Amino acid sequence: MTERRQPRLPIQLKVAYRTTGAFLVSYSINLSKGGIFIETAEPLEMGAHVSLEFEVPGAGNLAVDGVVAWVRKGQADGLPDGMGVQFEQLDQQYGARIDGMVRHFTGLTVLVVAASPDRLALLGRYVRSIISCDIVEATNREVAEVALEEGPDLVIVDLDLRPDLGLRVIAAAKAHAQATQVRTPPVILLAGDANARATGMSAGADESLATPPSFHDLQGAVIRTLSRPSTVASKE
Repeated sequence: MTERRQPRLPIQLKVAYRTTGAFLVSYSINLSKGGIFIETAEPLEMGAHVSLEFEVPGAGNLAVDGVVAWVRKGQADGLPDGMGVQFEQLDQQYGARIDGMVRHFTGLTVLVVAASPDRLALLGRYVRSIISCDIVEATNREVAEVALEEGPDLVIVDLDLRPDLGLRVIAAAKAHAQATQVRTPPVILLAGDANARATGMSAGADESLATPPSFHDLQGAVIRTLSRPSTVASKE
């Protein structure tokens, strides 16, 4: 096992993931390539050294030191502010722990909410092509609320035809998370109307797409939301 150097780096961040599935997506997309993008309104300067501690449900904490390799802030294309942290060294012990997580992982669950059966079928095909997962379909609030109690990894709501349905599901997801003290699952909303998308984002959605979404756009939104840490906070 590689010994951590002492003392710890002065800048310490704790990166928390909502579920094991979210961490594994992030690992395959980011960490396995030797770095991670951390979304933050106040990124550190390039070259800054940072100590990261990853909090993973069911696996405890993983720690690694890194350096800020690039920074993104105030981009006109609307991409989130943040910083890319390149790892200095990953301890070999983590490889075995992550392999164990993969072996015992039961898969992702995605809740898709839409008033149209045709839209449900389209979104289900898209999502299954993007990630390996179980799809739970809901055309009404009652079914959606039951599904939320099972803790889905991702929620996709379609505001077309029944915008009230999608907005109520977003509110129900937040209320359930608060009542049970779990983190709210990330939400992607779909709507043809720009005002509806703005309303959905204000209600708490993480991503919004125009309908009907292209496969490429939905793929990007799914990967971004699943690989994004639920919280990043300074650690004293």
